[in-house]
Amino acid sequence: MFMFACGFNGFSQVTPRCSHRGSADVVSTPVAVDRTLITGPRCTALPFIASAAEERSPEAGRVCWGMKRVVISWDRICYLWTNGTITSIGGTADDNGGKDVFDGIRLSSLSASCQKFLGADVGGQCQIFRSQHSISPLELRRTDGICHKQDLSIAAVYACENGTVILLHTDSLISVGELQQEDCVLYRPLSSDLRIKSISCGKHHALLVSAIGLVFSFGNGSQGQLGHGTIASEPQPRMLEALEGISIVEAVAGGWHSMALSDIGDLYIWGWNERGQLGFPCKNLHSSRNDSRIRDRNQPKLDSSLVKSCSQSNDCSSESDDKASGVNSDDEFVNLQPFPVLLDLPTCDPSESFVSKIGCGSRHSVAVLEDGRAFSWGFNDYGQLGHRDTISRDCPEVIDFFLESGLYVEDVFCGFWNTVFVIKNMNLSDASNVVRE
Repeated sequence: MFMFACGFNGFSQVTPRCSHRGSADVVSTPVAVDRTLITGPRCTALPFIASAAEERSPEAGRVCWGMKRVVISWDRICYLWTNGTITSIGGTADDNGGKDVFDGIRLSSLSASCQKFLGADVGGQCQIFRSQHSISPLELRRTDGICHKQDLSIAAVYACENGTVILLHTDSLISVGELQQEDCVLYRPLSSDLRIKSISCGKHHALLVSAIGLVFSFGNGSQGQLGHGTIASEPQPRMLEALEGISIVEAVAGGWHSMALSDIGDLYIWGWNERGQLGFPCKNLHSSRNDSRIRDRNQPKLDSSLVKSCSQSNDCSSESDDKASGVNSDDEFVNLQPFPVLLDLPTCDPSESFVSKIGCGSRHSVAVLEDGRAFSWGFNDYGQLGHRDTISRDCPEVIDFFLESGLYVEDVFCGFWNTVFVIKNMNLSDASNVVRE
C-alpha cells in the first residue's frame, strides 16, 4: 500500500514547498507520500506502510501497520494507522521543539472541525486538539442533564465544520451534539433503533448509513445536500426515501453536496453544482472560460424530468426559486439537485464501471473503479483533481497520471482542497521511479 496526494500545499501538507516546482501552494500532479518527504518539525515520522492484511514486512521481520483513515483539514493531512498512531503533515510552525500534538497518542478515530481535531482514544475517551501542540480532554454533557456511564465510552467521534459533533458509543448507539466554546460537547442521544455502520460529515450536514444499507441525513439543506427534494434543514436524521430499496455501502458528505455508493457499484449524487461537483453541466464553468478550453468529454446528460423544482414545493421560499429549480431555461445546466440521481461515468462500459470507493471535498468529487482507475471532477483551483492542471471540470474525467504510471488506485480520501489516493501493490522502490511534477 502506498499513497499519493495533490491539491493545496500552503502549509507543506502535500510536499515540502522548497522541493516543488511551480507554484508552492498548488500541487496538481499527485506526488508520492513517503518517508523521504517527511522532513522538518512540521511532520511526525511515517511508519512502514503495508496492507491491513499483512503483519510483517519482508525487511527483518519489521511490524507493518495498515492505514485506517486519512483526515484532511485546511492546513494539515493526518494519517490514522491501524495501531492508533497518527502521522501529521503540514500545519503552522510551532515553538515546541518539533514535538507534534499527536506524538505518543493512540486513537481509534479522528475528525476535523472548526480548525480543531477531535479524536477518541483507545480507552474510549474523547480528546480535542486545538493547535500544533495543545491537547485536552473533551467533556461530554447530555442536554437532559442525565449522564450514564456507558454514554461516556466512545468508539468514534465525527465532526462537521460548523461544530456539529456525532458520537458513536461503544454500544453502537448514536448521539448528536454541538461543540461548545469551553471544550465540551452538549449532546442528545438518538433513537436506540438507529444502528449505524458509517458516518460522514460535511461543512453543515452529515450522512449516516445504517447496518441494513439505508441512508439518513440531517443538518443544513440550503443547497439540496440532504437529498430530500427540498432545501429545508433537518434537525434529526431523516431517511432518504429516494434511496430506499437500494442497498448503500458508503455515503460521503462534501461541502455542499453528497454521494452514495450502492452494493452493485452504482453512484448516486446530489446537492450543489456550483463548480461542477455533481458531474453535470455547470453554467458557472461554461460562462467563465473560453470554448477552446472546454473538451468534448462525452458530457453526461441529466434528464430534466428527474430534477424536482423546489419552487413547486411548500418547503422552499420564493427567493430561492431561481437557484433551486435545478435546470435553467434551456434545460442544459444544473445548479442544484435536491435529491439523489444516478451518475454514469463517461467513456466507461456500464457493465464494467463498478465503482468501489468515493470521496467528496469541499467542491470536488472522486470515484475509484474496481479496476483501479480513478475519476475526478469539480473545483480544481489548487489542483486537487490530480489532472496536472488547475481547470475545474463539470464532467468526471479519468486521472491519466495513474494510468500512465501503471498505478492501481484502491481508495481515496478528500478534504477541503486536497485529495489523497491509496495505491495498491506498490513498494518504496517502485515509488522512487514515479516521475513527480
